[in-house]
Amino acid sequence: LEKLASADIVRKAESHGWLLVRDAKSIRASELLNLFVLEGGSLTDEHGEDPLRRWFLSCVGQFRKNTDISLQELIARTSA
Repeated sequence: LEKLASADIVRKAESHGWLLVRDAKSIRASELLNLFVLEGGSLTDEHGEDPLRRWFLSCVGQFRKNTDISLQELIARTSA
């Protein structure tokens, strides 16, 4: 929840619990992918000649392409 708070997606409530502070249609699935899976800072292309790294960066590109939808759209897809 702290990661989500740092991304201005949730905030700690004054009493107990957490509150969603952004509408689900303004939260991109790619933001969540970057926050929890890819942790973007480690993805710079420092070793461009390394075949494994090029493959990994290619996979990351596909992940990002496939997650360029809102959280609202993602939820709608999974509940259909």
